[in-house]
Amino acid sequence: MKVFPNPLTAESVVNINLAETTALSITIYDLSGNIRWKQNLPKLSVGKHQLSLAEFFTANSKTNTIYILRVSATEKVFYQKLLH
Repeated sequence: MKVFPNPLTAESVVNINLAETTALSITIYDLSGNIRWKQNLPKLSVGKHQLSLAEFFTANSKTNTIYILRVSATEKVFYQKLLH
C-alpha cells in the first residue's frame, strides 16, 4: 500500500495491490484517535487498485496536520502516516 502524493492534495490516491478478492475498510484518524473519514468498499478483485482521497482532502482542506491511514482487508491491516 502506498499513498501518492503525500503530503496530500486533492489528487492523492491510495495504491493497493490485492493478492485475493477482498472487502476493504479505509479509515483516517487524527492524532487524538478520532475518526475523520471512513469508507467501506465491497469486495475488490485481485490486482492493482487506486482509491481516491479527494473526498477526505476536501472535507479537511483547512486543517494542516498529521493523520493516520488504516486500511484493513480480510486478515491484514496496513497503516501509513499522512501529511496534510
